Amino acid sequence: MTATAEQIEKGKEIAKDLKVKKLYLNDKGEFFTSQNLASLSVKADKKKYTTLDYSTTSLASADELEELAQIYALETVEEVDEILDVELEGEGRREIIEACETRKQQLQNPE
Repeated sequence: MTATAEQIEKGKEIAKDLKVKKLYLNDKGEFFTSQNLASLSVKADKKKYTTLDYSTTSLASADELEELAQIYALETVEEVDEILDVELEGEGRREIIEACETRKQQLQNPE
């Protein structure tokens, strides 16, 4: 089965909210985070569900993209730690946390 553009966009929002990179969509328009559940929902008929892969799609909003750019512009581990602490205590957004951890590694191990 092929997802419509509307289903793909709706899936993108769901993936962002759930912080997942892959969703499964059945022919009834239902979304799943588990391939097994999607398969069971259509009695294992592989033609009745599809995989929506958002791993190469940015799920970040424009504001988050700006935050990511600011993180990569930080010049000390201490600055990154401050941002990381605030994020861990607040929303806990995976993209921001991963960016902080990556930037810390870059600063600690300059090449």
